[in-house]
Amino acid sequence: MAAGMSNGHFNSEPSINELLTRLKTAEAGDAWVQFLDNFAAIIMHVVSQYEYDHTLRDECYLFICGKLSDNDFHRLTNYMPEGTASFPSWLKVVIANLCIDWRRQQHGRARPFKSIMKLSPLDQKVFKYKFEQGFSFQSCLNSLQAEFSGLTEP
Repeated sequence: MAAGMSNGHFNSEPSINELLTRLKTAEAGDAWVQFLDNFAAIIMHVVSQYEYDHTLRDECYLFICGKLSDNDFHRLTNYMPEGTASFPSWLKVVIANLCIDWRRQQHGRARPFKSIMKLSPLDQKVFKYKFEQGFSFQSCLNSLQAEFSGLTEP
């Protein structure tokens, strides 16, 4: 087993730093394969939190891999080991942001209808909970009572 690895995962920052350094060299291809061997599960785990459809999940995964490898692995090599986040934690945030970018590319930004924006804040929340999120009457009421004190059932 390679130094710094345990069950296919890196367990030390120096090993991660070495891998990220190799991404900047002629060994970048091998380092990328090693990166995917060690972090594909993390990537897919985060992707699965944003995309439930298996086909779209695979497309999102490929999008993320493309973005991580763009510009000579610029995103990955921007990791600052002296920062407060561990590499896996930092990577999860980067992946989550890329998932959001992918969803926006696929579906655009969610924007409420102009007619809904004209409603009161309470009515906007009712619309959101009941019609966008499909809450039951009771769930909608419970959520609204947490935000609008004194709200009672009609």
